[in-house]
Amino acid sequence: MFDHFKNKIGRAYMRFEDWQVLDLYFILAFYFILKASFVMT
Repeated sequence: MFDHFKNKIGRAYMRFEDWQVLDLYFILAFYFILKASFVMT
């Protein structure tokens, strides 16, 4: 049971490794949108 859970986490982490660069750009874009909205108010 625990091994199955660990494998699931491992697979999810490997998928995260693939998307890591995309996540970085998404976080940057989100940060700039927040910054822009703060400047506008």
